[in-house]
Amino acid sequence: MVKEIIIVKRIHLFGIIALVLVLVSACSSDPDTSDIYGWSRIGGTAFTQASASYLSLQVDAGTPYLAFRDSESNIHKASVMSWDAAASDWNFVGSQQFSSNPATNLFLQMYNGNPFVAYKTAVFENATPIAYGATVKKWSRQ
Repeated sequence: MVKEIIIVKRIHLFGIIALVLVLVSACSSDPDTSDIYGWSRIGGTAFTQASASYLSLQVDAGTPYLAFRDSESNIHKASVMSWDAAASDWNFVGSQQFSSNPATNLFLQMYNGNPFVAYKTAVFENATPIAYGATVKKWSRQ
């Protein structure tokens, strides 16, 4: 079976928890059977523990990354998770809820294997760019 990483931009399950789907292309060795296409979940039916909104998705070297407004404990700060295919699990990139204030309008971009997130805060009403440093393993303003 060959998996094509084609992921849905609309990844919200009933407004409560995030769900990521991948389009799977299964090529049969039987010449009488045509290719089969369908959607498959990456991970469980839900992997965020609380409401996720303002979702932004990027794929880097076959690994999906998801930035979102994390409503765990009703705090609404920015979080980023990535898919660990070896462990079949979603993990936080750096600390959970890393933004200093509640975040909206998140945008995630990958550059040289590092996630960059821009978001708007309710406190300052301006865009805040932040990057994850793979060497220092923490988020910092750019």
